[in-house]
Amino acid sequence: MTDIGVLTFHNNENRGAILQAYGVYRLLTEVFDANVEIVEYRTESKEASRKRSIVANKKPWTIPDRIRDRRVVEEFFEAELPTGEDSIVTDDHELAVYWLRKQGYDGLVTGSDEIWKVTGSEKSGIRSFVSPSRPFPNLYFLDGSIPGVKFSYAASANTTNPDALSAETLETFKRHLEAYDHISVRDRHTKQLLEDIGIKDVTQVPDPTLMIDIPTRNSGSFLEDRGVDLDEPVLGFHAPDVPVFKTICEQYRDRGYQVVATTGSEFADIEMRGVVDPFEYYSLYEHFDMVVTNSLHSSIFSIKHGTPFATIDTSSVYENIESKTYSLLHDFDMLNRHIDAVDGDASEFFEKRDALETEPNETHIKNRIDELQARGHEFLDRVGESL
Repeated sequence: MTDIGVLTFHNNENRGAILQAYGVYRLLTEVFDANVEIVEYRTESKEASRKRSIVANKKPWTIPDRIRDRRVVEEFFEAELPTGEDSIVTDDHELAVYWLRKQGYDGLVTGSDEIWKVTGSEKSGIRSFVSPSRPFPNLYFLDGSIPGVKFSYAASANTTNPDALSAETLETFKRHLEAYDHISVRDRHTKQLLEDIGIKDVTQVPDPTLMIDIPTRNSGSFLEDRGVDLDEPVLGFHAPDVPVFKTICEQYRDRGYQVVATTGSEFADIEMRGVVDPFEYYSLYEHFDMVVTNSLHSSIFSIKHGTPFATIDTSSVYENIESKTYSLLHDFDMLNRHIDAVDGDASEFFEKRDALETEPNETHIKNRIDELQARGHEFLDRVGESL
């Protein structure tokens, strides 16, 4: 049987990232007659910062919830994400390549998630300690010396600005991707970036969470256990604690909504960090009357549940770069639900609020998901011929 290894960002507490890793695993298992497993590769720099962030953060009172949260996802990994028996944690690319060659995979897939994000500059001072950059190159770019069929599924370079990268970095980026047999990306920005550096055969495919049916759980009981009255309106919230979102949450609270943060937030009445596993997290969106988010996967999960939502970009990085959420909603012909608040002005949201709170068209969503899934399967059919 063919052995396929998946290199992706699976080892973190972000439920969307975990579910995309699960989605890639499930998708490849269903499409190919193959043994599929997650490659247990991690960069030393990011692994250290992940562990530090649990106990060293600006909100020490959240440490118990963060520890519980880690325990919940580790139990999910063990139950739902088959991994290789061997593992490596290193920032040494040559050592990582040597290790991966010894694993003997017939096929290797990188993606989904922002595995091709390159900042172009090293962080300095305390930022380099708290949140260091992954070394470049790394195994998420693979290497021409690694045998087997090499392909990406829904890889992303979201926020990568080619103008900020040196000619040497761009050449290294291109050289690694030229060694791939098949390339697919998740968003329009990544596709354009690759084409601009000379990678022409690039297919845009949907996020893996759109390609599979994610198992659901009775998450209503988790909400009720936390004090949520499901007979009263509920706002699902997943976004950073910045002034734009503080104002929005306050106004919804004044209108009688219970504000539930799907992770943690000082703006919420109820926080779900450390409470729900990834399947339960996904199922929460069934119980929300409205969702406000800046998250790609929160937007996807709202779409799949037919829940009213607004996706609001506030990061300055999107001043001159198209965001992954804009690309997603463009693909769904739902840009009316995208709000640009990079300048800190959310007035567009309040002007459109009544329309945003209406349920999305179920037929339109189903038809669009069918079309996107067909695109994903067409790409994987080409990969299958190589395998």
